[in-house]
Amino acid sequence: GMYYLNQGTEESFEKGINFLQAAIKRDPGDPFAYAGLALGYSIIGHGQLDSEEAFLLAMSSAQKAIKLDPAIDEAYTALSMLYLYDVWDWSMTKEAFENALVNNPNNEIAHAHFAWYHVLFGDMEKSIYHAKKAVMIEPSSASYCTWLAMLYWFNKELDEAEYWARKSLTLKLDIP
Repeated sequence: GMYYLNQGTEESFEKGINFLQAAIKRDPGDPFAYAGLALGYSIIGHGQLDSEEAFLLAMSSAQKAIKLDPAIDEAYTALSMLYLYDVWDWSMTKEAFENALVNNPNNEIAHAHFAWYHVLFGDMEKSIYHAKKAVMIEPSSASYCTWLAMLYWFNKELDEAEYWARKSLTLKLDIP
């Protein structure tokens, strides 16, 4: 399911959600399936595909995952995205991101979105730090490289911005 969610198309999201729902039917006690579903719905909500319903489904799936496993970082990541992009509760956003990263410091999704949280509060140093962590953890993501390039551009570090923009194009277009 997560493979398809990470493809980034409406069709692949639907396929990923269906796989995760099937996993829950097979094993209703699996916190990873609920956490994956929560992440999927958070991503859908963030992308504005049926955002209101998606965020509600993300919340219930994340809460179920945390009930089954209080240390499951993907569920905290989903909650942080919900608080950041829908509820706008900054203290809950920060707490959920911190919980996600304490439980898994290599959670690239949490790092990428935590970068945006820091942009909102004008902390470009922390924003770039988290965006860079996302790229280091998932170096084949053109999206994360683009995001890092934009942050460097916002920070007027144009050489770094150009480097990461070119890196993103190389990954996206699959050119050397």
